[in-house]
Amino acid sequence: MDAVRNKNNNQVIGQKKPCHLAEEIYAMLNQGSLYEIHQILSRLKNEKDRKCVIQLFIEKFNFNFLKYI
Repeated sequence: MDAVRNKNNNQVIGQKKPCHLAEEIYAMLNQGSLYEIHQILSRLKNEKDRKCVIQLFIEKFNFNFLKYI
């Protein structure tokens, strides 16, 4: 089961991995680039990819950035 979860976390969303997107969103949040964060989320292919990035962000940084955008 863990192998499946790891494979799903390593899938490429667009051209970037979810972990990279989460780190990019964190950097943009610190810079106050809320519009750019919104654009990244709107470019994701589907709701599943969006939820994956959001969940990964919450797990990695221990807060939900959606409250700030």
